[in-house]
Amino acid sequence: MMPFSVTKILVVAVIVILSVAIGNISTFIKVHFEPSNYITLKHSKGSSPNLTSNLQMKRISTSYEDLIWFVQISDIHISMFRAMDRISELEEFCNITLDAIKPAVVLASGDLTDAKSVDTLGSQQYEDEWKLYRNALDKCQVAKKTVWLDVRGNHDNFNVRGPTAKENYYRNYS
Repeated sequence: MMPFSVTKILVVAVIVILSVAIGNISTFIKVHFEPSNYITLKHSKGSSPNLTSNLQMKRISTSYEDLIWFVQISDIHISMFRAMDRISELEEFCNITLDAIKPAVVLASGDLTDAKSVDTLGSQQYEDEWKLYRNALDKCQVAKKTVWLDVRGNHDNFNVRGPTAKENYYRNYS
């Protein structure tokens, strides 16, 4: 007769418990396919009362009908001391690239202005840089073309002590 060790019994018990647990979890969620373009997720009775009984999600298809186009631009670094061509490049981006793509949303993700001193050793917010940024967007009339969302980056926060600080030009020009 084969002796049973405690380790073997524990391994078998763990496998049985995991099998039962996985079986029970799979019965909580049932997926029902509708003939339409929607998938309805139905939760079984006894599931959490906070879950809706039927949650519809759009099925991904090969159609372009439900696509949303967005563009992300980053590190514009408008500066009043260097790389003055960045303003014309931003205007070119707004007038040529956006007109070609026609995105629903543009996400400008940080470092809209440079906020570096002439010698690049110091940093501070320069209102003139923010005005250059805002004027470029206004000149291109981006508000008539798309939704333009600015997200501040570290350069946009240099020497800004708080949201209500006088130097927080992001509030007024973004």
